[in-house]
Amino acid sequence: MRILIFGGSGGLGSLTTKLLSKNADFTVSSLSSKDVNVTSSIDIKKIIETFKPEVVLNFTVYNSDGAIHKLDEIEVKKQIDVNIVGALNIMKESLTHMRKEGFGRVIFLSSVLSTNPVFGTSIYSGSKGFIDNLVKTAAIENAKFGVTVNSLQLGYFEAGLIDKVPPQILESIKSKIPFKRLGTAQELVNAINFIINTEYFSGVNLPLSGGLNLSSL
Repeated sequence: MRILIFGGSGGLGSLTTKLLSKNADFTVSSLSSKDVNVTSSIDIKKIIETFKPEVVLNFTVYNSDGAIHKLDEIEVKKQIDVNIVGALNIMKESLTHMRKEGFGRVIFLSSVLSTNPVFGTSIYSGSKGFIDNLVKTAAIENAKFGVTVNSLQLGYFEAGLIDKVPPQILESIKSKIPFKRLGTAQELVNAINFIINTEYFSGVNLPLSGGLNLSSL
């Protein structure tokens, strides 16, 4: 099965790529922001036509925290361009290809902040809310073509954006996670494998957060 990962060079993306590649049934291709401009629909179309993926994973994200009244216009635009426009480009071109093939799995990474936002994350949280609703609509529109579309609402994992969190804040976050620890890349891969292998699972925003989604930060 051909798997194409957008944003696969980051901490969590690279670990996921390595773990998925261990499966002999998978041919995994991973692209970084240097390989493709997700804000360009033309670039995305060329990539999809070249790799012809059966599974598309989108790890691409841009984040810049700040209170709403202090938001920088340039940083806001970057987040919207990558997190919303880029996601829509990936979704559109992936679905166009998969509908023709009669099979496909589209999996977007979202966040528990989509439903439980915290101070300073307005644009990031809002963009993840967009993702969660986008996959629901896409799932409805494409089920008859054998294509499933889902998002994984990630909590805090051992790699990725967690690198920017100060140690004292990280300890506070972990104390509020029922399992009292961060998630692992293997647990993310376990969820991805479940979605790939389960056609009847579609249009779902699946929390993968150690129960963090059940309470407010």
